[in-house]
Amino acid sequence: MDKQPPETPKEIAHSLPSSESQLKRLSESASARESSRNLTTDSSKVNTLEQTEPVMDRLWLRMTEIFGHKWASQYGDSPLATWAKGLGKLSAQEIAIGVNKCAASTLEWPPSLPDFRAMCEPSPADFGLPDEEKAYREACRNAHPCMAGITKWTHNAVYHAAVETGFYNLNTLPMSASRKLFERNYAIAVRMVMAGEQLKSMPLALPETVSARITPEVGQSALAKIRSKLRGAQDDQA
Repeated sequence: MDKQPPETPKEIAHSLPSSESQLKRLSESASARESSRNLTTDSSKVNTLEQTEPVMDRLWLRMTEIFGHKWASQYGDSPLATWAKGLGKLSAQEIAIGVNKCAASTLEWPPSLPDFRAMCEPSPADFGLPDEEKAYREACRNAHPCMAGITKWTHNAVYHAAVETGFYNLNTLPMSASRKLFERNYAIAVRMVMAGEQLKSMPLALPETVSARITPEVGQSALAKIRSKLRGAQDDQA
């Protein structure tokens, strides 16, 4: 059986409504659904589906703007129940992350639902944080004993993940094990940043100069202690 030649972009454009008309219909449909809704102001009584519908309306509008007629030809002009259910557990902020990644991508066709869910997964870069590689190197460097008191952390999330991993583990575990443990804790820290939760606070840096009262008596006392320890060591060897 002979294969039909692929449609040209011009033929596809004629066979589908224009992006402008799609956007108009989507906007009108969203407005109609919004006006017909009677949402309660009590957040404890708001239905999850009712919270999802406005987000889905905005999602459909944005994806139509990004992919044009290809979105409507693949998923239709109105939000699908399958997508609403599949994205129901995501926050509006996570969905916005996925939309922004679509807009910045070079995808020729819209992503599938599983692919879009994966795109909604927040990454450190989405919040101005260093990537996992840089964060892990920073944690290992600052966890070393020689860095005590002079550490510089780029973000609370990196420090939080390092503390949760354990400085001792970062120094002693094999790299594969310590990195796996750190990446898990860093992913949790990133989610905490996204949710606005409290992270472990970074320690204050030591001042460049420390004022102290230095007297001859203090110096002599310190020397006496050192001499005493040295004499004790020599007696033990004898």
